[in-house]
Amino acid sequence: MEKKPDKKIVLSKAKNLCSRKEKCKSEIFESLMKWGVEKDMAEEVIADLEKEKYIDEARYAEFFTTDSYKLKHWGRVKIEYHLRMKKIPSALIHNAFDEIIDEGEYEKILSKLLKDKMRSVKGINTYAGKAKIIRFAQSRGFETELTLKILDELL
Repeated sequence: MEKKPDKKIVLSKAKNLCSRKEKCKSEIFESLMKWGVEKDMAEEVIADLEKEKYIDEARYAEFFTTDSYKLKHWGRVKIEYHLRMKKIPSALIHNAFDEIIDEGEYEKILSKLLKDKMRSVKGINTYAGKAKIIRFAQSRGFETELTLKILDELL
């Protein structure tokens, strides 16, 4: 018979994990399942971590948005997709966007990405050339309407 993990040990290990890097509930839950923790205990541990502010979904959404937007130059669509995959509520995602993303800076980032991409695309005034640039922007998570607007300004 397998020994059930002790809640104090599991909680301590989870706190250690949370103190090294910002984590969300779903990531911690996954880790707990890998450690062989039962679902009920995992939920208790996560509740304790939230109570002690080791986990904060709003804080996680803001950190993730900041990193993805400022360092990776991802657009809202891609950031939102990744946060939803981590089961972050929509309201927290949109609050993070409002806090972190400055519209003018967002457009400048997209404009710079498009300019850089345009240098490597042959025949940018052709349908195929524009389509390549638009697909590139979409793969980075930028909205199609905004991409078209900025692309028109650049051409």
